[in-house]
Amino acid sequence: WSSDVCSSDLSDVAATALSKFKGDLHLCGLERLSDAAAEALGKHEGQLNLDCLTDLSDAAVAALAKHKGVVQLSGRAADALAKARKSIAKGIAKGVESPAAALVQAKKLISAGDAYSFVLAVELVRRFEIYDKATWLSLLGESKIKKLIGLDNDEVNNLLLEIGGVCDEMIARVLKASYRRGIHAILLTTLSDAAANGLS
Repeated sequence: WSSDVCSSDLSDVAATALSKFKGDLHLCGLERLSDAAAEALGKHEGQLNLDCLTDLSDAAVAALAKHKGVVQLSGRAADALAKARKSIAKGIAKGVESPAAALVQAKKLISAGDAYSFVLAVELVRRFEIYDKATWLSLLGESKIKKLIGLDNDEVNNLLLEIGGVCDEMIARVLKASYRRGIHAILLTTLSDAAANGLS
């Protein structure tokens, strides 16, 4: 389900109510967002389209950076959000010195729901040469994979295909449903037979 709301302003009360909506929110005409409204929307689960917003306060950016999923902004607001999310991700990954710590932090990064955090999580796990199926199954589930594919990011999708070597059925099944427009495996370096068969 998705909800489209076209308004230039959104009250804090309305933002709190919308944040509880289970599905995608397309707040297409929103031109202003208070810090309190951003705090509420940062707790929403699902895609959050605020693409008419081009400028946000630092507090609003920090609140939206905590959103677990796709957040669409424009202009300076989009740049600020990307920078804030990278900073959060780097903070989570910093100082990891053991495989056990890497897995804990990788889970946090994957839960962040953005492309940069997922790529960093994969790098973190690979740094300790952890490639077994049980590990990836503990880090990923179908709901997380669907959210990651929803980012529509080639690097993320290619990493999922590579991980498909140890989680073939689960990832191939989800990817198959998402590649209706074609397979863009630009950065792909490995692909298991089972994952390839699952895509055909």
